[in-house]
Amino acid sequence: MKTLTTTILLALIFSSNFSFGQVTIAKNSTENATITNTLEKTNNVVFYAYEQTQKSKVYTESLSKAVKHQQIAKQLLTENNYFRALHHSRLARIYAFKAIRYNKGIINSDWNFTDEEQKLFGEGIDDVELNKEMLNKYPNDPFLDENVNQNDLKNNELN
Repeated sequence: MKTLTTTILLALIFSSNFSFGQVTIAKNSTENATITNTLEKTNNVVFYAYEQTQKSKVYTESLSKAVKHQQIAKQLLTENNYFRALHHSRLARIYAFKAIRYNKGIINSDWNFTDEEQKLFGEGIDDVELNKEMLNKYPNDPFLDENVNQNDLKNNELN
C-alpha cells in the first residue's frame, strides 16, 4: 500500500506543474511554446511602444521599464526560470501598453493577454516584487524613455 501511495504521489507531481522555490517547470512543450510566444508577443508590443514614443516624444519611464523587464524575462528564460520570465514579460507588456497610450498609439487587440496566458500566470508574482527585482538589477538606471534605442530592442529578441 505504501508503494502504491508513493507511486501515485510521484505520478501526480510529474504530470503537473511543480515548483522548486521560484522556478516553475512547464508540464509539456505546449506550455514552453506558450511562454516563448508570450515573450515574442511582448517584444512586438515593446517595439511598437518604442516607435510611438519616438514619434510623439511623450516620456514617462514606461517604455524604459518595459525594455528592462523584458531583458530580465529573456535572461530568466535562458536560465529555465519560466515562471519568473513569464511574469517579467507580463509586466513589460503592461508598461509598453502604458507607453503606447501616453503616446496616443492604438493597442492591437491581438496583443491583449490570451486566456492561455492568463492561465499560465496563475496567482503570479506581485508587480511590486518584480519592480524591486528590476531596480536591484539596474540600480543606477534613470529609466529614461528617450535613452531607449534600437540596440536595447534587438537585445530583447529571442534567438
